[in-house]
Amino acid sequence: MKHLQGYPPEIRFLFVLGLVSMLFSACCPSGALEDNFGRLYTLVTLPTDESLQTMVTTGTVDTLDMGCGVWNIRPPGELEPPVEPGDTAFVAVNPNPNPADQCCYAFRFDGQVTVCSSTFTLVLGEYENVGGKCDPVPGQMFLQTAQ
Repeated sequence: MKHLQGYPPEIRFLFVLGLVSMLFSACCPSGALEDNFGRLYTLVTLPTDESLQTMVTTGTVDTLDMGCGVWNIRPPGELEPPVEPGDTAFVAVNPNPNPADQCCYAFRFDGQVTVCSSTFTLVLGEYENVGGKCDPVPGQMFLQTAQ
């Protein structure tokens, strides 16, 4: 910021605003998103390297309408397939797995951001159930800005 001291406050503000918007646009998907099954997500995606190519995603997904509660979202672990640079991947974990209910224990999502703007985000990919009673059969899934 030392180099900006000679500029008027408006120019300094626009410069800082530009840097912040670049960081947030590079960190898609973040915010309130909805998948093609109607589940609501609150995601935070942050870069893990200086080139902004590798990201980690955390947050929650609301599966209450299925009777399965709010699940935690975490990055894939060390023993899971790695995330390719530029991809979005996370694992949604049921915090209360119960063999007596119809809820899966977890699922993994792997996708690519196809649209990332200040007003709309779209991530296309696949999910696969992980562990528990649900079949691990993968399926198509997308995330988009919640309506």
